[in-house]
Amino acid sequence: MMWVVAAVIVVSVVIVLVVLRKRPTQPISVVILRSSPLSLSEAAIRTAYQNAFGSKPDIKVMPLSDSGVSYLLTCPSRPPLGLILATKPYAAGKEIDAFAKSIEDPSLKSAIVSHRAWCGIDAVGMKGSQNDAALAAIHSVLGVLAAQFVDEQSLLVYLPHQKRVAPATKKLVNLLSTGKTADVFREIKPQKGPVFYKNNDPELAAAERQALETLPECVAAFQQLGASSNAMVKARFATKRGGESLWLMLQAIEGDAIVGRIDNEAIDKSLPRKSEITRVKREDVVDWAYIDAKGGAHGLRSERILRARMK
Repeated sequence: MMWVVAAVIVVSVVIVLVVLRKRPTQPISVVILRSSPLSLSEAAIRTAYQNAFGSKPDIKVMPLSDSGVSYLLTCPSRPPLGLILATKPYAAGKEIDAFAKSIEDPSLKSAIVSHRAWCGIDAVGMKGSQNDAALAAIHSVLGVLAAQFVDEQSLLVYLPHQKRVAPATKKLVNLLSTGKTADVFREIKPQKGPVFYKNNDPELAAAERQALETLPECVAAFQQLGASSNAMVKARFATKRGGESLWLMLQAIEGDAIVGRIDNEAIDKSLPRKSEITRVKREDVVDWAYIDAKGGAHGLRSERILRARMK
């Protein structure tokens, strides 16, 4: 598939790759949120492109002031692509907070808040108003190249135009590299609602014990950093079914009690609803998470186990 662009695209790379992202509509791109910046040589970029598409591109380089560098990748047989290696968060402040709140999965929420850099593959010259079939085809091309840049520092993959996310797993890379970008976001969706636990799951039981034993670490982070820590606890609530676990955003510590705002919807209607403030005993905590002053994510013991089982 080729998308049509003007001949002046090479000399207008700054306008296309930078000003494009200041438009009201989101660019058509595949973005990898990272824990640290990605640094690549032109040779490495050329090799990644060749691995993805079987041909080597011409590369035009343009620094992005103090926030990274962008590249225009062109090849006679393929549409032009933009590669951006940014050294700052994709979004910040109220924008990133709103984005994080829209995701119920705590591990994805943590990745969104804690990322410190990003790598983006853009469909250069394309407008955001595309039909579903065209958008899927464009994302497929972008995903094949994006797969080459997913590494251990990659937290999640984001489609800005559709506001959809997926964790950066080996399964994701395999699907992206074969052009099945749509399958990534159809098969791996943010967790909806609470998690029910079985008493005979030794791996999760061990994770819960470790979470309770190390809970003071999360409490200390909250007391030191306050709301910027994005501290959360997962607590078990008694129900007729035996128990339901819900996440709470920490609001206060009152002796042996933790005060928090419910962060996901309960299935059992007798339990507190999402956004309600409630108190839980420390002994009922089965997991926790927070972001340290340097942006590192901590905790999520049971969530990591559940996420691994989805791969």
